[in-house]
Amino acid sequence: MQVSSFFRSSKPGRGGGRSKARGRLNSVESGASKNSTTLKQKLAAVELEGNRGLQTLSLVAEIGLVISIFLALATRLLRYVVAAPSKRLQISASVKWRRMSQMLLRRAAESSSQHTAEEPVHEQDSASEEEEEEDKFAPMHVDIFGAAVSSLICDANCLALGRHCHRNSIRAFRVVASVVCCWAHMGLQTYLLYMVSTVVADLVVTEFRSTYDEYEVHMYGNTTHLNKNGFHRGEAAHFDPTRFATLDEEIQSTVCQMPLANDFFFLGVIFVWTLTCVVDVRKCFQMIHSFIVAMPSVNSIMHSVKLFPQDNGENEVVIVAVPVHFKAILVSLILLPRLMVDCATVWLGCKWLAATAEMGELLLNAVALEFVVLLNECILVALVPKHGLDGLERTKTLVGSSRLASAEAAVGATFMWVFLCLGWCLAYVYWLQNVVPEYNWDIRGVCDVWRQFHSSTDDA
Repeated sequence: MQVSSFFRSSKPGRGGGRSKARGRLNSVESGASKNSTTLKQKLAAVELEGNRGLQTLSLVAEIGLVISIFLALATRLLRYVVAAPSKRLQISASVKWRRMSQMLLRRAAESSSQHTAEEPVHEQDSASEEEEEEDKFAPMHVDIFGAAVSSLICDANCLALGRHCHRNSIRAFRVVASVVCCWAHMGLQTYLLYMVSTVVADLVVTEFRSTYDEYEVHMYGNTTHLNKNGFHRGEAAHFDPTRFATLDEEIQSTVCQMPLANDFFFLGVIFVWTLTCVVDVRKCFQMIHSFIVAMPSVNSIMHSVKLFPQDNGENEVVIVAVPVHFKAILVSLILLPRLMVDCATVWLGCKWLAATAEMGELLLNAVALEFVVLLNECILVALVPKHGLDGLERTKTLVGSSRLASAEAAVGATFMWVFLCLGWCLAYVYWLQNVVPEYNWDIRGVCDVWRQFHSSTDDA
């Protein structure tokens, strides 16, 4: 009797506990359904944007116009307001007087046979010529390519002149080894980027494509078509943003972490990566201009190098001319392959960045890619002895323009490279990327609402 009374007294308590648990479960379900309804209401205001390439291009053009106007006004302000007007007039008057005196001296030198009138002009011309010669000397690039070009020309010059005959074998080996090191570096750089962008990134690319396929089917219903790769793509007229609230949470998180879903941030990272590669591309173009375009041609390699003694007992080596057949060797073996590898590096690096699984890893991947670009300097410092590095730093070459012409061309070159980098980044992000072919640009809007909704829910 006591046991039965105990069970009778305990049954209502257990029933009360079950009812409380059921009530909490119902409240959680009602809260979840309420949150889902609120999310659907916010998603209903999202509109399909379409390809944002032209919008971003117009935005960049507006920003560039504002920056150009600011630079023009600031330059005019510094030129005409900061400098004292009286000083400007004094400078301009002195320049006019000096030009007039030089013209009078030149006329006197032409009309008179005396040498006294010719000496001031001659001394001034010789001084200006010496200054121009000093301005035309530029140091070699201290990397594996600069070492290869320097060794190919300077060591070949020593072999042709018969200098240091007891070191002919070493110099010949150094020429061959420098070219082989260049090719080994370019092969290693291409191989690393190829493996990263294919073997490592292909898994993420496959996941992105399949996840985006499920997203398109869910968001557009049955109004989809198959693209050339066999994935579904929705029709713009049937896009329903409220369906995103009922999408699987894993798919929601995956599509919202895609770089293409955050195109402005992705565009900034791609721009930084492109600038990193452009540093090496510009060095390559500078070498092409110095050794192929501006460098005079001679018949023999024996006339390519001049030695200038220094105070420390070492000789400063200046490359003053290159034979035509050596120019062809430089282009075919070093400069053109380097330019091709740089272009491949930009493309493969952009592909890997576009296949980054999470936004937090995007900057880390860009930093990881930088070591591939800096591999040439690393190989030079690691493999070349200090004596060779010192000799490379003492090697100079002729520059094809004066200091004034270089300063004027530098301004135009800066704007040219900025436009080129921006154009490449815009073209790749909005038209050339093949990580998600035929991307509809229909994720950014719903993901912005989804993030704001979850951040507000977590804060509450």
